[in-house]
Amino acid sequence: MNNPFSKPLLLAVAVASSFAAPVALAQTTSGEITADIERIAVKGYRDSLANSLREKQEANQFKDVVTAEDIGLLPENNITESLQRISGVSIERSNGEGQQVSIRGLAPNFTKVEVNGRGSMITSDSSDPGRGASLSALSSEMFQELEVIKSPTAKDAEGGIGGIVRLNTAKPLEHEGRKVGASVQVMSNEVKDDLEPSGTFFYQENFDEKFGVLFSASHKRVDNSIDKFAANNEFDEDDGSGAMVMTRGRDEVRSGEGEKTNLNLILQAKPTENANVWTDLFYARDTRDDLIQRVDMRFDNKASILDRDSILISNGTIVKADYEAVRTDLKVFERDTVVDSFGASIGGDWYVGDWVIDGQIGFSQSKEDRFEAAIESRFDQAQGGYDIRDTNNPSFWNSVDGLSPDQLDVDELSWEHRVIETDSLFGKMDFKRFVDLGAIESISFGYHKEITTFNRSKAERFANVPGYSDDFASPWDTLTFAGAPGNVSDWRDVSPAAYLNSLGVSRNGMVIGHTGWSDDYHFEDVTDRHRYDIEEDTDAFYIMADLYGELFGLTTRGNFGGRYTHTTTTGNGAVRVQGEVLDENLFQSNVERSDGHFLPSANIALVQELGHDQLIYRASFSRALTRPNVDELSPVMVFEYDDPNSDGKYEDNEIEMGNPDLDPFLAWQYDLGMEYYFGEDGSSVFGVGLFYKDVENFTLSEKRDVLLTDLDLPSDILGMMPDDGRSYELKTYRNGGSATIKGAEVNFQTPFTFLPQGWDGFGVNMNYTYTDSQYEDLDGNARPFPGSSKNTANATVYYEQDKFSTRFSYNYRDDYLLDADEQKYGAGGGRLDFALRYYLDNGLRLTFDVMNITGEKESHYYNNATQFAQLDNEGRIYSVSASFQF
Repeated sequence: MNNPFSKPLLLAVAVASSFAAPVALAQTTSGEITADIERIAVKGYRDSLANSLREKQEANQFKDVVTAEDIGLLPENNITESLQRISGVSIERSNGEGQQVSIRGLAPNFTKVEVNGRGSMITSDSSDPGRGASLSALSSEMFQELEVIKSPTAKDAEGGIGGIVRLNTAKPLEHEGRKVGASVQVMSNEVKDDLEPSGTFFYQENFDEKFGVLFSASHKRVDNSIDKFAANNEFDEDDGSGAMVMTRGRDEVRSGEGEKTNLNLILQAKPTENANVWTDLFYARDTRDDLIQRVDMRFDNKASILDRDSILISNGTIVKADYEAVRTDLKVFERDTVVDSFGASIGGDWYVGDWVIDGQIGFSQSKEDRFEAAIESRFDQAQGGYDIRDTNNPSFWNSVDGLSPDQLDVDELSWEHRVIETDSLFGKMDFKRFVDLGAIESISFGYHKEITTFNRSKAERFANVPGYSDDFASPWDTLTFAGAPGNVSDWRDVSPAAYLNSLGVSRNGMVIGHTGWSDDYHFEDVTDRHRYDIEEDTDAFYIMADLYGELFGLTTRGNFGGRYTHTTTTGNGAVRVQGEVLDENLFQSNVERSDGHFLPSANIALVQELGHDQLIYRASFSRALTRPNVDELSPVMVFEYDDPNSDGKYEDNEIEMGNPDLDPFLAWQYDLGMEYYFGEDGSSVFGVGLFYKDVENFTLSEKRDVLLTDLDLPSDILGMMPDDGRSYELKTYRNGGSATIKGAEVNFQTPFTFLPQGWDGFGVNMNYTYTDSQYEDLDGNARPFPGSSKNTANATVYYEQDKFSTRFSYNYRDDYLLDADEQKYGAGGGRLDFALRYYLDNGLRLTFDVMNITGEKESHYYNNATQFAQLDNEGRIYSVSASFQF
């Protein structure tokens, strides 16, 4: 597990050596590659829509495409914003920025993301490695085309029950001659303090159709400021009124800045008319330096309502109340985060007689390295309250605001170091043989290999000062909170890192796994109490037949086949007993398991020619697979026990662990669709589609009472635990019942070329998706699928003439479930965006964008809309840019 590349070395050698033989063979043939390189001639938003529609029309599977207006010019400034214009696609935001993609009502971990054929699982501010990729680290200027695959073929890699998102950069031989371009952009958010400048550069050259190079780079400065209000715990029943009441409130202000850098280099060669080889290198760095100022208030525990006659109740929820004896925690965090993502691959394809052979080997890595310094002060006898009558404008108050800074002593200091890393090494060889077997046009088969490792490490080092102990009279009495804590945006001069450094406790000492660090301030030793390593070794074989013929008098095309995938999972994790991490050389939790699955699929398209128009009937079915979240598979084990209370009862005996034996999600998927293409060059479409997914092995969290003898635990660990017949509360995961997702999609796109001159520049692009989803919980109750909105819609109205282009785009989604255990929901709503483009004859392009025109906020709630959970004030965003190409 320490060397993730030991197994893949033989794979790399084998696949690389297989490249040489086809190249030599290709040089002796005179045929031409049937799928020659397509030269993209796209200029402007309307041409981008037409090109995307053409690829959708020609596809044999359910597929949507977003095409760049030119090299590095996707329609939107953010990849996720471009993707959400596709029917059935919705996005999740963090700090006002689109992060992850959901398809047809399934959460982001059910979406497989590929960058130039490489699997991508980029982390971002996550406590565990994840299967969903955070796309905010990637610059939209790097990519030429975005694909969303909704019905897989046997050749497509497994992992996306929701669908597959492919991010494809341009290839240098797709464009003639030389192109050089650069752009500068400035963004301004009305709720942020600073401007966000960015710049891009690209150089592309095609040398006589034999060799090409494409280099692109982008850099952006980011202002991380955002205001948050939250009820960071579920509501509980108030004893006095019987209504539900907020138990905890949080007022938080984040400030700081970050930088995002992307680099991409592609070399492409065509040594003969029959061979095409390429090398792709991609690097992305996302850095964030954040200062987080937070006030946490507890309205439960010892707190009590000041005046019951003054409380306000709406829809069974206390929406306004004032309290005394409110425990108030004042916290300041400094976070320094670096996310590095790297991808490299080499591939090629060759035509040899009736054969097409292509292969690719590659490596991808995403690593998040985060340091956090924190100071906390606590005041137990504050008064405070909340008012959430308007959940879009909640308010909190606290009497700590009236205290002088010297009355707030430091309660706790801490350092934290967390590293999350995902590595993947892959190789694949694909063979295609053209045959004359009636409707079977060709037969494809291949072998794909992927080894993915997930690593998580977290070290903590803190000193706790319960009751403001006199043991820390010096220098602790000087470490007070300056400013007015009741108004967190006014806090001044609070630097946890500086205070820790003054004590001789620096981040340089935060070495994960380090022990024996003694000092005079009673800091705990650095221990890796959350460490685990998981490796998934997957072999996949497939065979697929491509169809082309005639059925019922209609042109028929499609494919059918099957894919067999076998995965061996191994891993180990830390074991923690009573807060102490056991020596990993003697005690660690180990896991090893294997599973194999056959995944059949079929796609068919029946094409009816109607003069210049075309009507396509589509159908597909497939078996799809997605593996559980990595934290649910975690082999980490945590054991806590307590002495009996005065009644002889045990209260705090807990065992917490993941479940490495979880089976993957499996789903039968069915799609039906009809698409009518009309207008000039088929640039218009009206389409409807139906989809149904039947998901098995749904993962559920569970709590149950167990005896130690009920668990299959190593005897050494059992010997450390009291085995006196007491029961323990086990917190873990298990496979549950089934889940179903069904729905319908409607698409309409057309330019209004039939209007008189001057008006014929108008056009629309609209879609609507209805999704009905549910799964069974542990009690057999039907609940909505997390991440699924019942209704989503997009509408874009544009106008484009010659050098001028403008559009308004609107996106809407209903409420959606975020957390099934807490019954936490995301509030739905709509966002309106505006874009303006002007092209000059000398290659200069000027743009002006306004995003979130109506200033919508990201809002969450518990159970019903009156039980406020969280509000992020994202603000209206303005952007101006100038780009130049020659």
